Amino acid sequence: MNMREKCRQTAVYWAAPVSDGRGSWTFTAPAEITVRWDNTSVEYKDTQGEVKVSTAVVLLKSGVVVVGGYLYLGTLASITGTNTDPTAIAGAYPIMQVASTPVISNRQTIVKAIL
Repeated sequence: MNMREKCRQTAVYWAAPVSDGRGSWTFTAPAEITVRWDNTSVEYKDTQGEVKVSTAVVLLKSGVVVVGGYLYLGTLASITGTNTDPTAIAGAYPIMQVASTPVISNRQTIVKAIL
């Protein structure tokens, strides 16, 4: 599977929040990445071992995402206002699980983010 051909959609990614040193958490500036967004439901286990059902599965060309980050299908320009908090943006989903699998030729890795 050639991920360059499969990933043709644009998404906005916020890395997992970090402590601001004053008792609250803040997100870094969002960035656009190229993905393949599938609105499919799959079962996965969360960090506590409970079985949950996903909102979407997102394929990426590289492992630039982490659990706790957020993804939004669209561009930075499509996000209204100057809000940098993805928890307040409709359509932005938390990344619940990340898995990577090298293809048989080992020339590239398929990264799957479960939302």
